[in-house]
Amino acid sequence: MVQIDDPRRHVYVKFRDDQRRQKILTSTNRHGEFRRTKGEILNLQMEAAGLGMRRLRIANLSPEVPDSAIRMILGRYRKAKEVQEEN
Repeated sequence: MVQIDDPRRHVYVKFRDDQRRQKILTSTNRHGEFRRTKGEILNLQMEAAGLGMRRLRIANLSPEVPDSAIRMILGRYRKAKEVQEEN
């Protein structure tokens, strides 16, 4: 999947396989070229984006909802490593 962020001129490419992403970054030394149709060459810098853990705050959830239900629902998208209540 390709997503373009126009104001900053960033292009995001989503890989299904993290090994493929890492292989491309390594083999290109994180640099590349893009040729426009009129011959202009743009130098590209590539980097991994969106790595690491994400914190997700769920508001207005009934206190009776068990952690297991939250994990099950979030598990459709990604593994929930921890569920904790806010003080």
